Amino acid sequence: MAEHEAMRAYVFGILADKVGDMMALIEEVAFQRMDRRLAAYLVERGGAAGSALECTHETVAADLGTAREVVSRLLKSFEQRGLVTLARGRIGIADPAGLRGSRPLSSIRPRFHSG
Repeated sequence: MAEHEAMRAYVFGILADKVGDMMALIEEVAFQRMDRRLAAYLVERGGAAGSALECTHETVAADLGTAREVVSRLLKSFEQRGLVTLARGRIGIADPAGLRGSRPLSSIRPRFHSG
């Protein structure tokens, strides 16, 4: 039994890491707004102004546990606010400080007037 102790510790360590990652994802999904999660994701992976992520909206959506359409809509809003630049398969970080302080989308007033 003692000869398998190292293997058991290794397996349980990996399992504990995976469960911790899953719990963190569940907490993010349950308690954080998607726009803020996306902004944090972009800053974490993109870094400085002028840097870019070479990925698709589908990849970002899968990483965040949401639909591609949601990510695309939020990225378009970020682009309109000057926070990112968008190109096919590329998301440019234009304003990382703005992403870090990203206001919820519900607090943004529309730029058009009705009437």
